[in-house]
Amino acid sequence: MKEKQIYKRADEILGPFLQEHGFEIRQSGEYLRRVEGGEDRIAVGIGPPSKAATHFAVFMSYYPDYLNILATLHPKAAKNEEKGFPCGPYLTPVGATRNPKYWSHRTPEALDRSLAHVLECLKNAGLPWLETLRDPVVFAENIDPVAALGAAIAHEVAGNLEKAREFYEEMWRRLTIVRGMATEKKFLEESGRQFIFVATKLGKEPEKCAEYKEKLGFYPQIEPLGGNRDVGKVSRL
Repeated sequence: MKEKQIYKRADEILGPFLQEHGFEIRQSGEYLRRVEGGEDRIAVGIGPPSKAATHFAVFMSYYPDYLNILATLHPKAAKNEEKGFPCGPYLTPVGATRNPKYWSHRTPEALDRSLAHVLECLKNAGLPWLETLRDPVVFAENIDPVAALGAAIAHEVAGNLEKAREFYEEMWRRLTIVRGMATEKKFLEESGRQFIFVATKLGKEPEKCAEYKEKLGFYPQIEPLGGNRDVGKVSRL
């Protein structure tokens, strides 16, 4: 089936239930719900190239407001409204995991059966799982560890300072590699704000931070790691 047909049918079968639970249709196949402290997002998407012709997946996550800082720290991300799925993101019968789960759309009948199962999964596991992510500790436990900066912020907000330090150090390691490979102009354009943020968190290279702030005209108020553990007040940019 064509991709547009899949999304249209998803709106017909999933849409009414999701709208009853506060979601709005952002675009066909994608649903958003504003909640206290963040946003829930659910999206239907076709599978990878090897499965796209026959299967789709359902992605979902909660995105807390305290991660909005990531867009400010990355100019390219700031221009992109797509926030991604920091937890999960694959819907399954027991919640959401990082292990892919696909449903068939090989025929119209198969698609309807799949979407009926998706609806059941959302009712019994998906939406309850989203609710658990409101707790910063649970969110930090579920966030994708590959996204080092997001994971660092999440663990800091949750009060897991040692874990947060590990992820900030990992992000620092990555930034150091990039800085050694790029021109200063390119590094500042693409990673300068992240450098300032992470360096300040860890107390590294204050003179270089001051230099980069001046060159970028970027003067954020950043709490060093451990300086402020209030939820939503990791830093003010």
